Amino acid sequence: AASDVYKRQVQQNDVAIEERSLRAIARASEGSMRDGLSLLDQAVAFGGKTIIEQDVEDMLGTVPEELVRRVVETIVKQDPVAAVELVGQVSDQGFDLQVYCGAVVERMRHLMIASVVTSSGQAEGLIDLPNEEIRQLIKEAKTFSVEQLQNLFNLFAQTEDRLRSAAQHRFTFEVAMVRATRMFQENCAATAGR
Repeated sequence: AASDVYKRQVQQNDVAIEERSLRAIARASEGSMRDGLSLLDQAVAFGGKTIIEQDVEDMLGTVPEELVRRVVETIVKQDPVAAVELVGQVSDQGFDLQVYCGAVVERMRHLMIASVVTSSGQAEGLIDLPNEEIRQLIKEAKTFSVEQLQNLFNLFAQTEDRLRSAAQHRFTFEVAMVRATRMFQENCAATAGR
């Protein structure tokens, strides 16, 4: 994996960096080893010999994982008000909502994969995350059906596409978040009625 190459690079240069940050750099480089090594050099220039997750998030403009996890929480709670408030919080903190939506799409993909495997061992080759996080995803995925996760993935993937041309990113994402909470509510009601 690309993150393994980056891991060797930082070890050779006596740089301390978390595995999650190496994986974020690998994702941001979109498969280009040269771009990834360039980003790693930038991270070292940015954070020095000890690079913390916040340094990499700031450098890449990525959204903290906690804010991505909270999307799932608002959907499960079927709380559209909290969903709209979350979009406002992300926007007010200056994060790019298109980047945020992309992170949500990736989260839904991970949850969908986790929902169709029975152990973290099976998911390792399919989800590029540490085993502890994969186990958490598998636990979280049990809240949803595979169909629900497919629908949520499609909703946020379509929203990410819309955000590329939307004049009002915040409004577009708010509508998607409200729809996601309602979609989960409708699916749960349909399941209960069977």
